[in-house]
Amino acid sequence: MPLRELFPKRGVSAPDDGAKVDIIAVHGLNPRSKPDADHAWDTWRTPAGPRGRLWLRDDLPEHVPESRIFLYEYNATAVYGKDRDTFIGKANELLEAIRVERDGAESRPIIFLCHSMGGLLVKQALINAHNNPRHTPTKLATSGLAFFATPHNGGNPKLVGLGGLAAKIAIAAGFQKGDDVLETLKRGSIFSGIIQEHWRPQALDYDIISVWGSLDNVVPRESAQLGLPSDHERIIKLDADHRTVCKFGSSQTDQDNFKLVRSNIKSIYKKALANTSRPLRLDTYGIVDQVILSDTDISPKLPCHYIPLPKNTQFTGRDTILDDLKRKLFIQQECRTLAVVGLGGIGKTQLVLQLAYWVKDTQHEYSVFWVPALSHGSFDQAYTEIAKRAGIRIDLKDANPKDSVRRFLVSERAGKWLLIVDNADDFEVMFGQEGNHNGVHKFLPESDQGLILYTTRSRRVAVWAAKNELVDLGQLDPKEAAILLKKAMVQPSIRADAEHVTKLLQGLCYIPLAITHAVAYLNETQLPISKYLDLLQGAEEDRADILTEEFHDNGRYPDSQNAIATTWIVTFEQIAKSNPFAAQLLSFVSCIEPKAIPQSLLPAADELKSDIEKAIGTLCGYSFLTRRGESDMFDMHALVHAATRIWIRKRDRPREIMTTAICQIETVFPGNLPEDRDLWREYLPHALRALENSNGFQMRERYDLLHRVGRCLYADRRFKEAVLALEEAQEGFPSILPNDYTELNRNNRRIKSTKLFKRMFRVRRKTVINERINSQLVFQHDLACAYLNNRQVGKAIAILERIVAIEQRTMAEEDHDRLASEHELARAYLNNNNPQVGKAIAILECIVAIEQRTLAEEDQNRLASKHELARAYLNDNNPQVGKAIAILEHIVAIRQRTLAEENRNRLASEHELAYAYLADNNPQVGKAIAILEHVVNVEKRLDMSDKEKLVSKELLTKAYGMLGTDINSALSI
Repeated sequence: MPLRELFPKRGVSAPDDGAKVDIIAVHGLNPRSKPDADHAWDTWRTPAGPRGRLWLRDDLPEHVPESRIFLYEYNATAVYGKDRDTFIGKANELLEAIRVERDGAESRPIIFLCHSMGGLLVKQALINAHNNPRHTPTKLATSGLAFFATPHNGGNPKLVGLGGLAAKIAIAAGFQKGDDVLETLKRGSIFSGIIQEHWRPQALDYDIISVWGSLDNVVPRESAQLGLPSDHERIIKLDADHRTVCKFGSSQTDQDNFKLVRSNIKSIYKKALANTSRPLRLDTYGIVDQVILSDTDISPKLPCHYIPLPKNTQFTGRDTILDDLKRKLFIQQECRTLAVVGLGGIGKTQLVLQLAYWVKDTQHEYSVFWVPALSHGSFDQAYTEIAKRAGIRIDLKDANPKDSVRRFLVSERAGKWLLIVDNADDFEVMFGQEGNHNGVHKFLPESDQGLILYTTRSRRVAVWAAKNELVDLGQLDPKEAAILLKKAMVQPSIRADAEHVTKLLQGLCYIPLAITHAVAYLNETQLPISKYLDLLQGAEEDRADILTEEFHDNGRYPDSQNAIATTWIVTFEQIAKSNPFAAQLLSFVSCIEPKAIPQSLLPAADELKSDIEKAIGTLCGYSFLTRRGESDMFDMHALVHAATRIWIRKRDRPREIMTTAICQIETVFPGNLPEDRDLWREYLPHALRALENSNGFQMRERYDLLHRVGRCLYADRRFKEAVLALEEAQEGFPSILPNDYTELNRNNRRIKSTKLFKRMFRVRRKTVINERINSQLVFQHDLACAYLNNRQVGKAIAILERIVAIEQRTMAEEDHDRLASEHELARAYLNNNNPQVGKAIAILECIVAIEQRTLAEEDQNRLASKHELARAYLNDNNPQVGKAIAILEHIVAIRQRTLAEENRNRLASEHELAYAYLADNNPQVGKAIAILEHVVNVEKRLDMSDKEKLVSKELLTKAYGMLGTDINSALSI
């Protein structure tokens, strides 16, 4: 992988001659099947081939005369077509080629020119150089970078992520679906170091040009720039596409483009030349500074402040918590170490940032040092900056230079200080892996002069770092949230939109980052808040789209994930690595309702109770779940819940997770027995959400769950919902039953006796068919009952007549299921728009006669049949009121002894008896009023619809009217 010297000509230059700057050009991905060497040259020349114009050799030297210019030849297909380790290794090969070429001239400034994905390779190389003393001179010598259409981050995630952009580049280079290069790039994982190691803070050490092409349909402008301050990055627009953005021929367009590029390269070249005039030293900590002649040359510059984030002028609220932090740390000095813990995006960094600037402005004896603990790399870079700002001498004998910084902060020379360790979310980064104490915590100082303040999403980290000195940070209150939104909004109509603002803040759960995210979207798109609400509350794809939309925020770290959902997804992945069962619970919760989650509903198979509690504790520790007091009931923020669903989709596992969730809920969901009512009422919202999310899944467990849910909805008198559930269960049931003959043939394949096999087959087939018929009848019976109570009486009659006909052929007349079906059919006949009272009476008299022989007098099924028979007598063309009254008086007497006064069956019988008294030839109005006054008063206390209560009220009003007195009393009721 050689460097090819273009200028001066080979053999003329030597490392110790007059050259003062090295310029190295690095190409991107090779076109498919093109030789490495050809592409290395053709990237920069036009037309392609040896006769093409190579501006690096033919045009640039006259503008950068005191330089050496190199081309780097390498096999880009091998670099980008395998895995992350290969990518890192190839970056090291680039460093080694540079080291060999610059032997004896390590301090000579370097300028990199990078096309497309070659820029990613150079960025990885500089990360590697920062962490490898062998190549640190290359990193320290790097002065400038010119990126030509390099996909730095994927720009707007709504368009394409970094892996997707790299894949587009590969497609443009001729690679096709199935090629290793394309598939590897799609995943994007080989670039994780560029993101996770936070290369961007290192970028502030360089002078950068970012060039993009206005005709480039592969890498958009958003991705072709780093978003650094203008004094660190200049953005150049050329009239070119992705391929021609770094080629300059003789055409007028190319010459205009070259003029822009030449001028900017000349500028960073001059800055590089200026660096050669300073006497430099290289220490083991990676610091370039003026030569230190002796230990006494450096004295601490105190107080010193290193706060890499700007003050947040839009900071809102949190006054009580800020005062608490000031009191604990500075006024009463109750503790020396403290941790602010809370959900990602809840505002921990901004809260502590506000405190940091307060200390800087008012506590003048204190230095303030800010250390992001996002990774080892970010921690190292912060300590490097602290050393430079405070003038800390690095001891060359230290095994780890960070110890020099720690020892200085422990010493009296450091004075008073506040050390803020921000984003200490990763336990392994903080405390190291199990059995390996390589975390950054060991480099944190302990001193009576110093204070350490952590921010973290992880309660485990918080407890390990600060023991019991924790401050929990929750969501903003509604007033604070409204002020934050109004401060950030550009739209002048915000105050007139109070109703939508309230709904928006509720939808965003009053989470600061979510509010900031939404405002950035609204300001950029000028979308009305009502339209944003539609997206937030609408289809899952729309919600995912806006929650993962990246936005620029100067108040957050470069390369950090600013989109609220993406912020949490990073933590989800950390949990998946450290506690897989916690991730399994998180996946399960993504399928159900986010509120009122009973622990008994959660998966627990094959896990020890301690493991279950630890997994729940992990999710609570990150504030993804919150426990209700000391109960076993949990809640999740609605936005966090939306993020879990986005996470599952990104992992390409939604169907697998949903299938597992349905099976879990079906396993624990109870029947509709009254004693289980409290339990199934807790489970119902979650089962309904899971069933909705799994619409279209052909699973027996799903249809069984639909059936059970429908029965519970029916028992809860939610008849319309019960009908929908039972209809779907009944429709899906036949499709998931096994094929009789296929199954039996498979199970009995080894039976050799034909005669025996035929006999067994007939028995087994009859059993299977009977089971199928019984199952179908159960489904249809439940559906018919739901239809009946939902006033779809015609449908109910059609089903019940078919069921009764089958059961009368196949069951004994005393069979409970047959009697139940006949009972419901009779009830349907009575409730029809054209009541078939005669048919109902005939059926019910038969049922009552059988139940009088077979059931106890107080049996509720027997009483229910007699109740319906009495109703039939009252509704007959020739009402048999006397018979009805006799039956109902008997029923009421028993039910008043055996049922609570709020029982609906008892109230129904009392109501019907009062109706019978009023329908008598000699109306017993007084008795009717006494009963109805009692019924109306009881129904006031019950969870009944106004329509249901109105029936008894109207009958009581009628009774008062028949009495001829106290009509006003009736009306007041």
